[in-house]
Amino acid sequence: MLRVSGSNEVLGLAPLRRKVQWDPSSKRAYPPTRKEWDAYYGLRMEWAGQARRIQVVGPLVEARENGPLILEVRQFIWGW
Repeated sequence: MLRVSGSNEVLGLAPLRRKVQWDPSSKRAYPPTRKEWDAYYGLRMEWAGQARRIQVVGPLVEARENGPLILEVRQFIWGW
């Protein structure tokens, strides 16, 4: 879980399923790179459970209709 700075909003975190960036020639989303696929698992391995400042990049999606928001981890930066 990730608490958004300056608010009480809490987001779930998940691995990146698909990119938002669109390839107009193939008319589909660009596939995630291996590094992007691995970002969520790298974050889990590096995080030791204590509160830390972090920047997380990725698409924000609903887990289900009217459900909690999930941030799919594409990239992260500690202590920004």
